[in-house]
Amino acid sequence: MFRSTLACLLLGFYYITFSQQVGHEARGVGFWDNKTCNGSNGDEGICMSNLQCGMVKGKRVGNCGLFGACCQVQRSCNQETDQKVTFFNSPSTFTESDCNLKIKLQNRRIGQIRVDFLKMVLRQPSNKTSSFTCIDDTFTVTPSVGLPALCGVNDGQHIYINVNASKPGYNSAELKFHIAKRSNNSEQASWSLKITQLEVPPRNVQSPAFDADWDINSIFSDFSLNPTGGITTKRGQNKQRLRFILRVSDYDKVAPPGCLQYYTAKSGMYKSFNLNNNNGPHLANLNYAICFKKVDGVCAIKHTPVFFQLSGNSNNMKATDRDCDTQNGNNLLTEDYLFVPDGITSENVKACKFCYNALGSNNSVTARSRGPQFVTFMSDDKIGDDETLKELGFSMNYEFIDDSC
Repeated sequence: MFRSTLACLLLGFYYITFSQQVGHEARGVGFWDNKTCNGSNGDEGICMSNLQCGMVKGKRVGNCGLFGACCQVQRSCNQETDQKVTFFNSPSTFTESDCNLKIKLQNRRIGQIRVDFLKMVLRQPSNKTSSFTCIDDTFTVTPSVGLPALCGVNDGQHIYINVNASKPGYNSAELKFHIAKRSNNSEQASWSLKITQLEVPPRNVQSPAFDADWDINSIFSDFSLNPTGGITTKRGQNKQRLRFILRVSDYDKVAPPGCLQYYTAKSGMYKSFNLNNNNGPHLANLNYAICFKKVDGVCAIKHTPVFFQLSGNSNNMKATDRDCDTQNGNNLLTEDYLFVPDGITSENVKACKFCYNALGSNNSVTARSRGPQFVTFMSDDKIGDDETLKELGFSMNYEFIDDSC
């Protein structure tokens, strides 16, 4: 009994010591491989030793193999994490207005951080500044992802943050909440964020494990999909040579450059921030891309509205293109629209910009492209005068459809 216990302790000590010596670079060498797991109650965690789980102040939610623990790491206000997956939860009571979480990169291969808003309920945006902006409660990110402060109801949303261990200003990240004071009977702010650090393949495919001189843009310039669906590089290596790189990376989860949101399923749903049960309003000063993982051999994606209500500059309910922007330089006009490249509606209307009620429940839009599939959402800093042109937002189903390229 003593010998077996001692052996387990020595093995665990070896694993942790080796991981620390290489700066957390030992993924694939240890027994649990930093993989995700589900606990007994369905709680998500990361496989690690019981000793490691205790060292990172995690919570054991289940087992991994014979000796490992499914460990869930939870953090709250003004703490930090360097773990693969962390859950950032709001406190039961707020003792101060600012609640931040600092994210340190787990290793030098981390190139992106995905933040899933499992729950986020903050105060609604205000129109005190002639547009809907977040004033009382705010959520911001550093390094910047190109968004203004978020607020309102954003359950089910997500964002990607680009990071780089060798680039100052991008070698860590911070999530920042500022919460306005409440009266005793007012609704309290609450959130639960899932933070996942994503590894990307290095540029140097000959010695990938410890190369820090790369960023997300170089990854997609070096690697591409060949016509047969395999992966090749511009340096001539074939799929067999890349097997190790893909094993130590989250290649299939990494968002392409310029994408704030990235959907990897063949079909699903996306929506505007603070859709709030179709009551909105959407936020001002947005300009971001929503991207979709390409399906091999499929070039068409169909976007079908569940709800769609934006402002517009025309009495035409099917407002598109010039009806959606500040045509002729008239700065008094609104400019809120969903941009679908080379879209063709089910009513056979060709357009790229869609606003007002252009995409009703019976009017879908399909885009065909051999290249990347994406849409962008643009909103200005104005509120339309017409009450019928409420700036509420959108919810869209998407589906890749079989169509020849």
